[in-house]
Amino acid sequence: MTCIVINNKPAAGEVIGMLIHQTEDLVWVASFNDIFAAATFMAKNNVDIVFLDVQADETKGYQFVKAIPRKTFVIFISGFSSAAIPAHKPGIAMSSKSVRFQQGVSKARTYYQAVRRGDLNIADDYFVI
Repeated sequence: MTCIVINNKPAAGEVIGMLIHQTEDLVWVASFNDIFAAATFMAKNNVDIVFLDVQADETKGYQFVKAIPRKTFVIFISGFSSAAIPAHKPGIAMSSKSVRFQQGVSKARTYYQAVRRGDLNIADDYFVI
C-alpha cells in the first residue's frame, strides 16, 4: 500500500517513514510539511494511506480529509501524547509506538481489502480510534 506522511516536524515524519520502511507491504512515496502540497500530490497520484499530523491547521486539515478519495485511509498521528486519543484493549501493552503504528496499519489493511472487494459503503461507517 502506498503511503504519504503529512507533518510539519521533519524529525517526526522521519520516524513514521522509518516505521513504514520496516513494514513489508507499505511503500513510502512522499512526505509533506503542508496540506496544500499533499493535496496537489494526491490529485495526481494514488495514495492508500495518509499519516496526518493531528496538529495540522484545523480548518485546512478538516477540509483536506473531507476532500480525499473514500478509498484512502487516514491515520492521525501526533508527537504529543496529550493530543492522542488513548486506546486500550485488555491484555495488550500499548507502550510501544511501533505497536500502535502496526495496529493502525492493520486497520488500514482491513479497510483496503474491503475497498478492493468493492465494498465502498464501508467508508460510511468505518471510523477507528
